[in-house]
Amino acid sequence: MMRSLNEILENVNSTVANRISASRILMLPFYLIYHYMGEYSISFALAFYMVISDFLDGYVARLYGEISEFGKILDPIADKAVTLTLFVSLLAGSYGLIERSLWRSIIITSLGLLALEAVLIILGHWAAKKNLHNGSNLFGKAKMITESYIFLFGYYFFFLNPGLSPLAEIGRSINDLLYVAVGLAFLSIIGHITEKR
Repeated sequence: MMRSLNEILENVNSTVANRISASRILMLPFYLIYHYMGEYSISFALAFYMVISDFLDGYVARLYGEISEFGKILDPIADKAVTLTLFVSLLAGSYGLIERSLWRSIIITSLGLLALEAVLIILGHWAAKKNLHNGSNLFGKAKMITESYIFLFGYYFFFLNPGLSPLAEIGRSINDLLYVAVGLAFLSIIGHITEKR
């Protein structure tokens, strides 16, 4: 157990990109603490860091030639952990702020998106075991940008500035963007399947 923990720590410390990926996971409890304490400015800043660092770790890995097998595993784990945590906190916090039928629609669409994310994780794991290309495709990158925008947009209007715009409009915009993210996730899955044939 101790040996495997030491190996993980060595792998995390082996590259700057891996440290950035690990920092996203380490920020999650702090984000949740500040979010549920009602310190929305701090939690938003932490969420913004996690979103930006998602793009930064891949850039740093390519820039410095730090692409590693461990990084290929750590980065998607960090991505999914951050996405799931941010979305659950946004959805739980928005309950009661918008009409129930719209909130239910957002929940159903989000669950569909999470199911597609699970398929992408399985495909990535399978590709890694087969030593196939295991990077994100263009649709996957567009999906991640859309998901990041949905969260930051929703968080800003629901928590930081709830009186700035009608919340029903914000809810409808989030729902529409979630449909876009679902479509991009589906196209990403098709891209991965056709690429691995």
